[in-house]
Amino acid sequence: MPRGRGSARVGVVTFPGSLDDHDARRAVERAGAEAVALWHADADLHGVDAVILPGGFSYGDYLRCGAIARFAPVMTQLIPAAAKGLPVLGICNGFQILCEAHLLPGALTRNVARRFINREVSIRIENTTSAWTRQFDPGQQLSVVLKSGEGAYVADERTLAALEDEAGSLGEAGIGEISIGCALGYLDFRFGDLDWRSPQPGLARFYDRFAARPSMQATRPS
Repeated sequence: MPRGRGSARVGVVTFPGSLDDHDARRAVERAGAEAVALWHADADLHGVDAVILPGGFSYGDYLRCGAIARFAPVMTQLIPAAAKGLPVLGICNGFQILCEAHLLPGALTRNVARRFINREVSIRIENTTSAWTRQFDPGQQLSVVLKSGEGAYVADERTLAALEDEAGSLGEAGIGEISIGCALGYLDFRFGDLDWRSPQPGLARFYDRFAARPSMQATRPS
């Protein structure tokens, strides 16, 4: 972040239905930065150096998760700022909002079992060059809570093609690889007649290795 660790101003947006905004502000302060409360109806980012979109059920998750929040006045400033390089972190519902705002590719749909998932998971830091991960060590393990009702990530053919270009750099069990692996598994489960493997052989090879992991075999839907 431009001001350096300990002096950055990080905005945390509160939408109607946000649940984790106070937790996000507390985390920012514990990291040594200044937490700035941003209101959904205020089209002003107040000069922050980064923004967090926290978890919750913005606008009651009507229509679909994040669909209404994407049009909040604060997003009219956030979207162009992010396009210019402002660091933005979307957590849970915040990630869904980023997808709805097309700041991230793909979309989130109902979990395979159509049940709300709430459990602790371990992730490994693979990329330490982003504003959010540069203080971590490569390979460092983190324990985070996964909680969502619409957490099945799906992507169109163009996004799959972009992932195919990066398939050679994919590892085995980082957070990015887990997201991609689960998305490809969802394609197989929900759209068995979709031949995504032929045009994306690199992704297919990655997924075959990933799907053979014991954790994937143990959680495979029947």
